Amino acid sequence: MRNDLIVIAVIMCVFFAFIIYYDHKLVKKSFEATKSRINKIYDGAKAFLFVHFLDNTFNDHDDVDQIN
Repeated sequence: MRNDLIVIAVIMCVFFAFIIYYDHKLVKKSFEATKSRINKIYDGAKAFLFVHFLDNTFNDHDDVDQIN
């Protein structure tokens, strides 16, 4: 009887270990996807700011002419 309880306890521990491992893999995959989306947004923002900065540096002399 006691050996049966030990076997059941070990099987349950292994089962819960597999569940925790699988959940860890899902969370890791989710964080990778989120990281990828954040990097795309960041790259888009950098490109926008870079183009905006270049546009302003090349057109600054026009702004002075428009004010006068």
